[in-house]
Amino acid sequence: MVPEDLVVDVLVDFLVALEEVGRNLAAVGHHDAKDHDLSWMFSTEGSRNLSS
Repeated sequence: MVPEDLVVDVLVDFLVALEEVGRNLAAVGHHDAKDHDLSWMFSTEGSRNLSS
């Protein structure tokens, strides 16, 4: 049988880690991609011809 204090310790560690993951996901969820100009990534200006 598993000691009760070990079970509680594992559960507390799990819940703390889950809270940290939740905070990180919340930060990513609030990130607004509209604030970034990504046109440089998708423009053809200055692109190289890779077929040669």
